[in-house]
Amino acid sequence: MATREVLILAAGPWSENPIPEDLVAQAHLILAADGGWAQAVARGIRVDRVVGDLDSLRGDEIALLRQSGTPTDVHPREKDRTDLEIAVDEALRLSPDRVVIYGAVGGRIDQTLANIFLLEKLAGAGVEGELRTPEERLFVAQGERTLTPAAVGDGVSLLSLTDRAEGVTTWGLRYALSGAALERASTRGVSNEVESLPAGVRVGTGILLVVLRFAGGRQGLGRIAA
Repeated sequence: MATREVLILAAGPWSENPIPEDLVAQAHLILAADGGWAQAVARGIRVDRVVGDLDSLRGDEIALLRQSGTPTDVHPREKDRTDLEIAVDEALRLSPDRVVIYGAVGGRIDQTLANIFLLEKLAGAGVEGELRTPEERLFVAQGERTLTPAAVGDGVSLLSLTDRAEGVTTWGLRYALSGAALERASTRGVSNEVESLPAGVRVGTGILLVVLRFAGGRQGLGRIAA
């Protein structure tokens, strides 16, 4: 039986705001990538498994991890994948319907970009993927996506992850697109806004990164509908 939703807690910067409450509640399995375990423990979040080289954990944290009995897959420090990609591969091995990653946006720009590209890996495996912060949701659009948790006033940016995304049509957004082309080396799709509901996007060819930014301090609970 497939594991329906896997939550991966990454070791990147965690907001001082509380982790969105729906993330833990909806997860059927929680993985921590390296230092994501310490972040989780500090917030009272139970982790089912830890993966990585543990180089983001202090000695006392490693000792606490061992004492906790949490299953841990330790990898060498010299490797050709980040700890987060190892966690994503572990999640994919479990045949989930959906993988949500928290703590993977911000800090080092190279790691943030690499983490965004992991959404393509999930999509290529037929798994719905999403990067979450308390203020934003990042996911890819191929075909049609409805922005189910969106509210009027939320910000939306559409960025092409391929050289060119064609046949881009939106609805419910302030600046409408109808069969448009968005190029990776262009900022045309940045800073749109939800004007009415339902809102969504359709892509003919190519892959879009959708960044949904919540207005008014809300967390946008719920799921993005494919």
